[in-house]
This record gives sequence, C-alpha cells and structure tokens, in this order.
Amino acid sequence: MELNQASPILVISYNPATKHVLTASLHMHGANAMAFDSFAEAELFAQHTACSGIIVDLVTMIKSKGEEKQIAYTLSEYFPVLKVKALGFMLVPMAMSGDAAQDKSLSHFVDKTCAAFTPRKLRSSRRRCFTIPVTIKDQRAYTTDISWTGMFVATPNTEVFTPGEVVEISMPTLQISLELTVVKIIEWGFHTPPGIGGYFSRMTGVLEDTLCRLLKVAKDNDHDRL
Repeated sequence: MELNQASPILVISYNPATKHVLTASLHMHGANAMAFDSFAEAELFAQHTACSGIIVDLVTMIKSKGEEKQIAYTLSEYFPVLKVKALGFMLVPMAMSGDAAQDKSLSHFVDKTCAAFTPRKLRSSRRRCFTIPVTIKDQRAYTTDISWTGMFVATPNTEVFTPGEVVEISMPTLQISLELTVVKIIEWGFHTPPGIGGYFSRMTGVLEDTLCRLLKVAKDNDHDRL
C-alpha cells in the first residue's frame, strides 16, 4: 500500500531545529510534510486539509499545557501519531507513560501505518445531539445531531438523495427553513439510523441566530475537541 502523497503528515515541534530535522526525515521517506510551531496551528490546518498522520517530538508533547495539551490529545485520537526524540539527524521513536504501543521506526510509520490510514479532516465544530422534527422533500424526518456547520437528518428514504445535492429543510418547531448540501448518505441496514449528513449551504442571519440560541456557544469557541 502506498502513502497518499496529496495528504500530508503533520510535523509539530516547538523547537525550530527539531522541526527541521523531522520535516527533512519525512521528505527523505517520500512523504509530504507540513510543519507547525504548535498544536493549535496544526489543528487549524487539519480542519481544511485531509491529513495522513502526525509526527511530533516527545519534548513538545511533554511541554504542551492547557489548550495546547487538549488539542494534542484530540489530534492523537483522530490521526496516527509517532512521538520521537531527535538525536542529531536520527529519530528515535519514544513512548510516554500510558501510551499505547507505537511504530518502532519512521519508515514503518510512513509506509505502513499512514499508508493504511484513510486521510481525513478534523471537524471545525462540535456535533451536539438534538432530536428535532423536520420535513425534507415532503418527508417527515428528524435530526440526530446539529453543529455550527451542518446536521444529520434521519430518514429511511435515502434513495431520493445524491451527494452534492442541495436540499431545503423545514424545521417547524424552530420556525426556520434552511439549505443543506448533502455530503454523506447512510442507507438502511447499518447499526445507525439511515439518513443524510451535510453542511449548511448558506449561513443566513436567521440561521446563525437560531444556532446561537440552540447550541448556546459562540461559533468561534465551539471547537470539536475531546
């Protein structure tokens, strides 16, 4: 299996020299690397670009505090992570106390672990569970979760939807209508309600006010972190 060259491996280090060594090592293994000075910078990038993994020096993991530590934990739960110690130009995989077993070499991390991982983006906002009745294509349905960016609508008749389609959704209890661009379709028969997931096509003033009242958190502060 080959690594997806279009999806970078993120390099994170507070130390510029170490960051350079980590980036150069990934390039030597044929990987596309994007380097960042902090976990917050890496998080912002991963919200807009599908990524294959993360390599971080152990000192940076240990020194991360507060919000940086929370972001570091979230990233490590979403992506394959290799924690290393740089000894000159040699990288030694290192595990922190309580860590699960990790790859024993950079080459195995790049060629096996990251190559087998399906590149993904971080969600830009947290999903919250809300069961709200809606109508969509003259069908009665309901939401299972809503965020600042979109929602999932549970409906058994998924065959009438196509990815990329823009559908109008009416929410009578909230007295609002909105447009949703379909991204994901879950058909009947899985261990989850069938339905469609998507993002809001247009953020109108009415929709923004409704979401603010419903989610009770400002959009810029609603990060999807563990």
